[in-house]
Amino acid sequence: MFAHGATGKKDNCQAGVFLAYASRKGTTLLDRRLYLPAAWFTDAYVDRWQACAIPPGTPFQTKHDRAGDLVERAVQDAARWVVCDEGFGDDPAFLARLDALGLSYLAEVPCATQVWPLADSATGEERARPQSWVPPQTASRKGPAPHRARVHPASPLKQRVDAIAAQLPATAWHRYRILEGSKGPLVADFAAVGAIAVRDRLPATEGWVVLRRTMEGSVEGPVLKYDLSNAPADTPLDTLVWLSGMRWPIECCFAECKSELGLDHYELRFWPGWRHHMTLVFLAHHVLVQLQAQLDQREGGLGRVATGTTGSSAPNDGAPGAIVPPHSSPGSGIPAPARARAAPERRRSPCAPARPADAAPLRSPGGGGAAALPTPPQARGLLVAPQAPAAALCAA
Repeated sequence: MFAHGATGKKDNCQAGVFLAYASRKGTTLLDRRLYLPAAWFTDAYVDRWQACAIPPGTPFQTKHDRAGDLVERAVQDAARWVVCDEGFGDDPAFLARLDALGLSYLAEVPCATQVWPLADSATGEERARPQSWVPPQTASRKGPAPHRARVHPASPLKQRVDAIAAQLPATAWHRYRILEGSKGPLVADFAAVGAIAVRDRLPATEGWVVLRRTMEGSVEGPVLKYDLSNAPADTPLDTLVWLSGMRWPIECCFAECKSELGLDHYELRFWPGWRHHMTLVFLAHHVLVQLQAQLDQREGGLGRVATGTTGSSAPNDGAPGAIVPPHSSPGSGIPAPARARAAPERRRSPCAPARPADAAPLRSPGGGGAAALPTPPQARGLLVAPQAPAAALCAA
């Protein structure tokens, strides 16, 4: 197939869906699936199918379906969260599948995504909740009786997520240092608004709209990103911010596998060969992650944990993690003690998550909306998303 891949242009390539796992102890790839376009299941590709040694009976699956299968297999590993980019977050069926698995997700969505906010974005006044109903039979009894549920006419109007962001007051935004990037700390403003998601045009999961605004300074100005989450109403903003930063370690993981282990350095056109190559890269990366944990004390290696030299390590270090879907961990919610000044940090790798600092708990979605979000003092330092004991799985 032709797609934008490692060459940075439209080129002949193989497209795969990958699952990765990220936590404060490291990040690595777990599983992979080769994607076959729908055209490959037509009669015109029978000869090519056989030449590539594709197993007979392989069904057609979209990338979202393949990602869902990867996540389902990973659930047995006690992962709790899924984080994905817009390529998968814009598929309601995929998010519904995660919901059915009992997983919490943080999914990036397009700016045109519509939701029912639980409170007015500008004033914080609570809004009526949407209701679904089946219209009664008309008095004339002409035509078939309605049987499909619809949104009740008295329900409030849906709103686009970019419109919600535009109406938020300045007090609703909180500045966080997410993690250490390759060119310094990554800093952004965050806000969260309780909302009800739309699925099949009807009210669905109650959760959060998470808004992320980059800092001033770029030529284009601040850039807004939008995420939907089905996290419980008592989920702290710290947790949602931490999860939003977990996709950066996943990107670092792919960069490491490509630059150091040859993830994209292969010339083959066979189904078994592709799977074998990816498997060997995964195993090699597993070994490197283990060695890094043992040798690099600054990254939470065994010596650091044993001696207890880090005062910012998250509690319950063995807790399960989070799943992050396709590429094309939540925090504990316990705020750390306030500090008079932001303490200088030791030099760490580009993918190292930031250490925890002041935390602002988030009110429940139904308790007053965006305007009711507490605004902690930020004059003496930035809020820092906490290192969670949980981890993140990422399908790509």
